[in-house]
Amino acid sequence: MKALFVHDHIFYKKSNDFYSPGGLPVVAWDRYLASVDQLFVVSRGNVDDHKEGLVKSSRPNVEFDLLYKVKGGLDYYRFRKEIEAKLRFYIQKVDFVIIRLPSTIGYFAYLLCKELKVPFVSEVVGCAWDSTWNYGTFLIKLQAPIRYFQMRKVVKESFAVTYVTEFFLQNRYPTQSNIVISASNVQIPEILEETKLSHINFLKRSEDERIIKIGIIGNLNVKYKGFDVAMRALHELKVKMPELKFEFYLVGGGVQDYILSLIEKFNLNEECKIVGRLKAGSEIFQFLDGLDLYIHPSKQEGLPRSVIEAMSRACPVLASSVAGIPELIADKYLHHPGDYRKLLQDLIYVLTDLEVRVSMSNSNFKKSKDYVQSRLESIRKDFFQRIVDQVKLIKESEISNR
Repeated sequence: MKALFVHDHIFYKKSNDFYSPGGLPVVAWDRYLASVDQLFVVSRGNVDDHKEGLVKSSRPNVEFDLLYKVKGGLDYYRFRKEIEAKLRFYIQKVDFVIIRLPSTIGYFAYLLCKELKVPFVSEVVGCAWDSTWNYGTFLIKLQAPIRYFQMRKVVKESFAVTYVTEFFLQNRYPTQSNIVISASNVQIPEILEETKLSHINFLKRSEDERIIKIGIIGNLNVKYKGFDVAMRALHELKVKMPELKFEFYLVGGGVQDYILSLIEKFNLNEECKIVGRLKAGSEIFQFLDGLDLYIHPSKQEGLPRSVIEAMSRACPVLASSVAGIPELIADKYLHHPGDYRKLLQDLIYVLTDLEVRVSMSNSNFKKSKDYVQSRLESIRKDFFQRIVDQVKLIKESEISNR
């Protein structure tokens, strides 16, 4: 049994191996390879021997064939014939296709699957409307309704669907399939009570003359991550409560011009510390273990990996109410996307009350157990085994009817 995985994710080639910025490490392929013998991957690619903070994605039985010319935007249409030719080649040789959405390459794959009558599975990890509308330029915003309805069509007609949320994406992108699961795509290792106790002890350390450490994770050049909202709220916090000393740590790759302009605009030169990219896993966890508060004021998400990771380290979290985040965080710790005033209010409430932070730590740690890798991988593997079994039945039926 062979399958094709399609997405817009950028993989980096170093020598003869392929790497991911973090979203698709080696273990991400386990759920598929438990049921298929060979997995092909068509996505975007880059060659950069000096790129830091990457995790290895290459492994046996996974073959990468990447689109190095497609950088984004109009490139999807400028190189559409090349994209479709590559997709057609693989779709004709596999038993089914896995389309991770939102994805422009994935939409092209859907059209070819319909033409070639090949079953396709949708992995719904985000919202096409939100990711397009919040991208930035006016011309890109105009594409939001088109991409939204395209994605609705793909999900509706899918052979099977997995959602990363419990309710939000299901309501926005319903399906006719009867093979459906809810399982976050976040990889959280087994978590120990010692992690929670250690973080609570960190929160309770002496408050005499100490500096509150606040953190955020995201590509520093992506405007919809809400860096502007965070810094405006922190600027107001600095003005209203000059006695409350804090440092704001920013983790993520990308060009830093946008972030530097915000730091200057909101007079946070002394408070902001740009950490840069950290490797997924131990480096991210070590960073989160040293925070009093993690904030996630994003304007577009599916179910954010960094929020679940922060929760798994028993870190207090303030976030926007976008997409699936309300499934993770209590309403009173959420703000409407872009509402810096509510974020400021939450910052004051949380940072001036240690017991509140300890309570958040306990609640977040408990909720994060729903996203432990071993539990979710079992659900995903069963899901793909059901798909494989159904595809085999269809093929056997086609043979017997010839």
